Amino acid sequence: MKMFRIISLVLFTGIVVLLLGVGAQSPQKPQIVFHSNRDDASFDDIYVMDQDGSNIRRLTNTPGFYDEIPDWSPDGQKIVFCSTRDENLELYVMNADGSDKRNLTKNSVEDYMPSWSPDGKKIAFRSARDGNYEVYVVDADGKN
Repeated sequence: MKMFRIISLVLFTGIVVLLLGVGAQSPQKPQIVFHSNRDDASFDDIYVMDQDGSNIRRLTNTPGFYDEIPDWSPDGQKIVFCSTRDENLELYVMNADGSDKRNLTKNSVEDYMPSWSPDGKKIAFRSARDGNYEVYVVDADGKN
């Protein structure tokens, strides 16, 4: 079962702003992957924790850039996420332990909100590469 959005309302200069945080439960492990700025108040990194909130582990550490919106692969072995580490929001994938981070997309516009296909072979994401925000699909290895 996945938790896709943790929603909170924040009053900011008189305007209510909807903030979306993302957490996803591993299909194979009793863990949740999420992004947070808990260790650096300015930038987000990817973390995992046990379902009871214990055993929090930081998987990314990219000072000056954002790593966010993670999602577990269906087999629990990989995590896809968005990052600005190349100064543009792109999709990356890494092993569940944070190793072997690889860029999946390279585009002049933002690619974000990744979600694995049920068979783990493809990743859907949102992009405005044709001028309108639409859903695109890429192979899990970054091809096609």
